[in-house]
Amino acid sequence: MVSVQDTEGGKAKANIWTDAAKFKANGDKLAADAARLDAAAKSGNLDQIKAAFGAYAGNCKTCHDEFRNN
Repeated sequence: MVSVQDTEGGKAKANIWTDAAKFKANGDKLAADAARLDAAAKSGNLDQIKAAFGAYAGNCKTCHDEFRNN
């Protein structure tokens, strides 16, 4: 059976496998940020939406910078 680690291709950097704990932590933070963004969107308050989106987008960028080849 081929594991995910044995696959090639895509845009992931090699450190996605060697620093899996950090990758998972980033994913968990992204999920929490998504929940806050959802709550802000449901509130209809534009300032809350902007703040929540900024945090969410920043998390996306951090993970892409650390774990994705361009």
